[in-house]
Amino acid sequence: MIQKPTHLPKAAKWMDALEIWAIGKMVRKKPVGSWKIWNQAGALVLEGEFDPHHYINHCKVYHLNGELARQIRYDEDADTTHIMHIQCTEHSNEIFPAYNDLAWKAVAQMKGKTQKENGLLEDESAFTYFDKNEQLLSFPSRSAVQKIKKRWSRIPMDETALQAIDRLNAFMQNLDKAGYPYIAEIKETYQPHFYRKCTLEEIRSAEQRLQIELPPSYKHFITQNGLLRFGDKDKGENHMEMIPPLELNHLHYWFYEQWEMPEEESSDVEAEVMKKIICFFRDSQDIQYNALIAFDYSNPSVEVNIIDQIGCENWGWESQIGQPTPTPYSAMDAFLSKYVSYLIEEVIDL
Repeated sequence: MIQKPTHLPKAAKWMDALEIWAIGKMVRKKPVGSWKIWNQAGALVLEGEFDPHHYINHCKVYHLNGELARQIRYDEDADTTHIMHIQCTEHSNEIFPAYNDLAWKAVAQMKGKTQKENGLLEDESAFTYFDKNEQLLSFPSRSAVQKIKKRWSRIPMDETALQAIDRLNAFMQNLDKAGYPYIAEIKETYQPHFYRKCTLEEIRSAEQRLQIELPPSYKHFITQNGLLRFGDKDKGENHMEMIPPLELNHLHYWFYEQWEMPEEESSDVEAEVMKKIICFFRDSQDIQYNALIAFDYSNPSVEVNIIDQIGCENWGWESQIGQPTPTPYSAMDAFLSKYVSYLIEEVIDL
């Protein structure tokens, strides 16, 4: 039996289906008239008044620490509902409509009345936002950001590697122009730049050591453009970069020598496949995640892409090697076109 907190009014009844204490009347399973709701521990969650058709006349919702989380008030003279959301000074499970950490208060109006106690959370663009000092904030809605993502994540036909890099830069420029609040952090992690060109001597040395012939598109890319890095290496581990030729190695090396993965966990076939894959791109987002991007260079006559992350996440091993497929054009072009789109998706998901 649920024990009733001693400070609650005598009229408060336990509603087992909702796991709340409440004072109020239900008609057709919906609230009517004055209501007060407490959680099981006795903290006030909601107080308000609902008309005979279950629409809100006025309603206040509280954070668990007692601070106001949401207020909905209907103005009968103007036939308008006023909605306000407020952040909490402590951790709260209440949902706030904005993704911007600077936003403290969100206000909106809607014509007529509403039955929704969440206050139009499904449409964050309907709100005006303010910081803690009541200063007006301006930033794009989630839907506007999604439109930018959709436009720039689309891969154009026969896109080259350099065009893919330009596409990523254009994506970030559009986010910046739209007023996206985290653009500085995004540039620190995803801004592409070349950090040095490689020599033919380096490439020949790597080919001799690995006893393979590296594909023409890779060699052309790193000698004419240079090694590519995403993000600012000087501002932390949140960056991705091409591995210099002298550090190129088989996937077998990374799994069993660099990461000391037990060889008995893979079959002989998998081990043989790993010896044919050269990892050339390192992703070191944090200490628990290290991913490598790879090409299958075992057939020098056909450039083949394997575009997947291979690494250790949360100390659990994970290998997602795609089926080797000959690319319709250069492997470097095909790889960076897809990888840039992956990064754009990742930026918005974050």
